[in-house]
Amino acid sequence: MSSAQSDGLHVGIQLNPTLSWFSTGDVVVAGDGSTFGMQLAAVVEYGLSDRLLLSSGLRFNIGYGGNILYNRGGTFWPKSDLSDEQFRNIPAGTSVTYGIQFVEIPIGLVYLTNELGAGQTRAYIESPSLSLILSTRARAEALLDGVPTQNVLDDVRFLNFGLGFGAGIIPDWIEGASTRIGLSYQTIFTDLLNDGTFEDGSVEESKAKLGLLSFKFVLML
Repeated sequence: MSSAQSDGLHVGIQLNPTLSWFSTGDVVVAGDGSTFGMQLAAVVEYGLSDRLLLSSGLRFNIGYGGNILYNRGGTFWPKSDLSDEQFRNIPAGTSVTYGIQFVEIPIGLVYLTNELGAGQTRAYIESPSLSLILSTRARAEALLDGVPTQNVLDDVRFLNFGLGFGAGIIPDWIEGASTRIGLSYQTIFTDLLNDGTFEDGSVEESKAKLGLLSFKFVLML
């Protein structure tokens, strides 16, 4: 069934506009807003059966992150080489915008339905999708006058793991190719940021996990 590319090995490209945000499980150091990013990917899939695909590839995630509000002041980038040491201490009430780039290697299963209606359009469900995620670039912008954007990659965990799922349709628009349109959700469930220290010397122990909602467009060749 050519519209779903469910037989043999296939490659494709993927483009996902993405909304991302932090959740910390904490009220002192808390998520404070989302940011828009983009995911570009090469996709490799192998048909295990007419309705089941094994999917992998290589993803480049740009501009992921969000805002974190530090309700108590302290030092939260202890390892990073900042442009000036005066920026290492963040005052209470500061909101910081993080922008992080990742390289991601996913592996997951894609389930296909039968054709919907008279054409060859099908629906799909992608679940579960597990990912190995490597941090390659990280910038932090404190929303304070006179504080430039800082390189904080050394305070972002390098090796991370993600779990996701998604669903959508496979319309029969292009003969000989499979176009997919859908939505996906992913969580990077490892703690992305190093623990800092509050002004009173106590350790900041929030768990900065990243949530991602993506509009998925995939073209399998």
